[in-house]
Amino acid sequence: MKKTWFDMDRILFKSGTDELKEISDEQITLLAKIFKSYPNKKFKIGGDTDNIGGPI
Repeated sequence: MKKTWFDMDRILFKSGTDELKEISDEQITLLAKIFKSYPNKKFKIGGDTDNIGGPI
């Protein structure tokens, strides 16, 4: 299986929430286009978090 990484550096959450910031809209749209272009592929998504806030 080939591993290709895409760095989505503008997918951001409002601090202490699970709500995306508006700046994320463009890259979320691009991700959706990638997923639709390769319907038979599997994707693994990872991310980072901060230590602000509690469990949601």
